[in-house]
Amino acid sequence: MNVLLMSLMAPPSASSSQNTPIFDILVGLAIVVIILILIRELVVRYWKINEIINNQEKTNLLLKKYFESKGIEFTDKEKARLKS
Repeated sequence: MNVLLMSLMAPPSASSSQNTPIFDILVGLAIVVIILILIRELVVRYWKINEIINNQEKTNLLLKKYFESKGIEFTDKEKARLKS
């Protein structure tokens, strides 16, 4: 038990405390990416972008049903544009 505590409290050896610069860069990039993803989620929730997109998709579906009920057909060019 004492050996375990002493090894935990002992300063790390010189070889284990030195990281390569590429490792430091990768860890830094990973942290930045995670922070950006979290910030993006907060912005999306604040501006309710997901809700706006869902409402727009519902509107498009209702318009499509309306046009089909009136017998209005789209050209192939218009259909391709609507799918994207």
